[in-house]
Amino acid sequence: MSWEGLDLGRYHLQKRIGRGGFGEVYRATEVGLDRLVAVKILSGPEDLNDNARKKLLERFGQEARIIAHLDHYNILPIFAFDQFEGTPYLVMPLMAKSLSQRLRAGPLSLEEIVFYCGQAAAGLQYAHDQNIIHRDIKPPNILLNEDERRLVIADFGIARILSSLNEMTMTSVIIGSPLYMAPEQSAGLVGRKGDIYSLGLTVYEMLTGLLPKEHAYKNLIPPSRIRPEIPPTMDIVVLKALEKDPDLRYERVDMFVWELERALLSIGRRPQPPAKAAPRLQATDQTEAILPNVPKANTPSNPTTPGPTIPPGSVTPLAQPQPRLAQPIPPRPQSQTVTPPPTPSGHSTEPRILPPSQKLKDGPSGPTLVILSMILLVILLGVALVVLMSIS
Repeated sequence: MSWEGLDLGRYHLQKRIGRGGFGEVYRATEVGLDRLVAVKILSGPEDLNDNARKKLLERFGQEARIIAHLDHYNILPIFAFDQFEGTPYLVMPLMAKSLSQRLRAGPLSLEEIVFYCGQAAAGLQYAHDQNIIHRDIKPPNILLNEDERRLVIADFGIARILSSLNEMTMTSVIIGSPLYMAPEQSAGLVGRKGDIYSLGLTVYEMLTGLLPKEHAYKNLIPPSRIRPEIPPTMDIVVLKALEKDPDLRYERVDMFVWELERALLSIGRRPQPPAKAAPRLQATDQTEAILPNVPKANTPSNPTTPGPTIPPGSVTPLAQPQPRLAQPIPPRPQSQTVTPPPTPSGHSTEPRILPPSQKLKDGPSGPTLVILSMILLVILLGVALVVLMSIS
């Protein structure tokens, strides 16, 4: 069923812009305020009786109110929650594009990747501190504004609402996307470490343009083998977030992004927003993560030089994008200490401070001249006194 052209309360649905397992998303106009919003119509079982549907809508409302209290710059807020003829829907701000759509336009530089990861981690850590787990972190659920300088995490409440649906209908539908799901989550174990794993996998895609096939943990290729500009320290950080054992991952998501930033600073680069937004692409199915292969950045093109050897079957290549050069390397951060090079003679260029006994004596200082003048004056007075006494 298409909802285009219909009115849900004061919201006039214009065009469907996304569709997934949780429902459909429409661009809509809020009548009276003349502002564009996104309306997400949630899917639910059609065979519920009136009493069960009423209880389910009440549960949906409770979960929506909990999520509405998540007030953070990097979390997509909920404007309203309501139902139309038994079908619940959420009203949210309309963002320009998803991260998966942005990746279709070309690869991101390392500076942009760490910049975006920092924003995603900030919102995710805030939710974790409120004891709320997302359960479905992936590029389609990460949205960008028009100039691509603000990132927000969407669908925070969807997993909780669907979990309520499972409880109400006595079903056992797995919440989350299998390609991005932590191994323990498929067994029903949900926690903060699962969100860290999903974010780590998203960062792996952003760095390499590839998605590990069927969670090939032992054969997971370090990102630097696919994109040589990546420092080895960043390999260690990303692969730690993707450990199969949750106890071996980072304890907190902000620890993960902090280590990513340190790895980037180790090569004299720092997180930066994009200098210019990528061109807008036509909206695609929100359930698909369309990821480009990332070309080697900052490396000379030589067709005779073989690339890195990748074991067959360990990664799934995705759609080729239009090529785009990586962003230029920004200036070295001012906070980083740089050791000056030695002089040709091998001595340091830093000034050497001599001890007091070895200071150069260019002449008496001001206080010394005053003391000497006073001594000379006393001597002269003594001589004059002696002369006067001899005369008398």
